Amino acid sequence: MYTIKVLNWDKYNERADRGNFVWFRFQNSFFFDQSVFGLSESAQLTFVFLLCEASKCSGGEFALRQDYLVLLRKKSADKIDKDIAELANSNLIAWNPRELPGNDRHCLESAATDRQTDRQTEHDFDFETLYKKYPRKEGKTLGMKICGNQILSQADFDRLSKAVDKYAAMCRKDKTEKKYTLQFGTFMGRWTDYADEGLPQPELDAFKADQTHVEEFRRKRDEMINAAKNI
Repeated sequence: MYTIKVLNWDKYNERADRGNFVWFRFQNSFFFDQSVFGLSESAQLTFVFLLCEASKCSGGEFALRQDYLVLLRKKSADKIDKDIAELANSNLIAWNPRELPGNDRHCLESAATDRQTDRQTEHDFDFETLYKKYPRKEGKTLGMKICGNQILSQADFDRLSKAVDKYAAMCRKDKTEKKYTLQFGTFMGRWTDYADEGLPQPELDAFKADQTHVEEFRRKRDEMINAAKNI
């Protein structure tokens, strides 16, 4: 069982005198907010779900069963714990496990200990070395923020390191021009796209072809967004 409090709840509900709303304020700029942009896709969706739950009570604070969230999000308990930790590290929520009898309490205490260990060892991750081998030295500030939010274990770091190596090798092989190479911050927003491994060659070729189209679409989209900003 979690006790969750959405921080700055008045940003989503200005009527503190009322509870049990069937709606809350959700602006169309939500996914472009700097506090949300750096989150993993899973944490973003979990946060939207928590906003929905918070709108059912006054003050943005509520109790939530872990197994209920696991069932609705169709994610493992470990993944849900990681999403919650990521949101807390980004100062979007505050949370603590509630006292439960027996094994449930033990599991939550163990999860909390694991999260604390993750936070304590974050400084051991050598993100600077990853950045040095990344092919385009731009977007460092945003990229490092996302690293701190998403890379919470040695397994995460090892997977990210392989993704950086893979993307760098792709750029060298394809002789990708610098202007078409993802900035580090942009790469970190989708690094898991390059973390897949072990695909059979036909599926891998199809994946690379799809990625080429996706990158072209994203490049044109980014150009349109930048052009609109300059108007």
